[in-house]
Amino acid sequence: MPAGDSYAPLTIATANGHADVVKLLVKFKANLDIQLWCGSTALKIACSFGAVNIVATLLNAGASADLADAEGWSPLLSAAINGHYDNVCLLLEHNANVNAKGPGQATALRVAAEMGLAKMVRALVCGGASINEPSEDGVTPLIIAAKMGHDEVVQVLVNQGADLDRQSNTGASALLMAAMYNRQESLRIILDADANVDLEDYCGWTALSMAYFSGYPQLVHLILERRPASMRDPTVEAPLAADSTRGNEMQLRKYELTTETQLEVEMMPQQSVEVV
Repeated sequence: MPAGDSYAPLTIATANGHADVVKLLVKFKANLDIQLWCGSTALKIACSFGAVNIVATLLNAGASADLADAEGWSPLLSAAINGHYDNVCLLLEHNANVNAKGPGQATALRVAAEMGLAKMVRALVCGGASINEPSEDGVTPLIIAAKMGHDEVVQVLVNQGADLDRQSNTGASALLMAAMYNRQESLRIILDADANVDLEDYCGWTALSMAYFSGYPQLVHLILERRPASMRDPTVEAPLAADSTRGNEMQLRKYELTTETQLEVEMMPQQSVEVV
């Protein structure tokens, strides 16, 4: 059967979940890595569907663990995006490339982090995944987990040494994303790990200014509490924390953590916050 034939018996049997037929075809030396017109192999199909018994059969018979389809979806990425933990573990046991990149230069870890799959994230990191590897937009697993509010994933990544202050192509950090999307627990975890509260994106936004402007008083309090005691000024902080309940009636224009801390607040008409 030539490669690219959309009616290869092995791929059809796999797509229909016929594990016994797959075993029979493997026994009679079917081409394990035959690809459909879209580039999918039987293994990639099985990983997408979560057919762990078929995945095991194919891997044990020597199927390529890394052969991706025409769009760049490898078996590992397919298993990750469909939430199939057992298949991910099987692929890692058979030395699949844990840092293989698919569409958008996303890795399996980036995909699992975005979906909030903490158990899978832990398995991938333990399997050698590059914890700070960004996708094409510069977003790391920690940044996307913080944005989505996946607190358990954030905690796993922080515990495993993720770069707290890594910035995306727009300068957004995990802390800024947590502030923008009102992810209180994720923000607390990142703050407790000593993220840089002063870090600005490329438009000048800090986590504090974002939380203040967006009207998230709990986040404002959390961030202000992390300032060194020697730099705290209650005459400035008290009104700031109180006024944060007013949301975008006021915009925090500048926040500098120095020995002479300055908080410049300017009255402005209501406007929307552009997503970073």
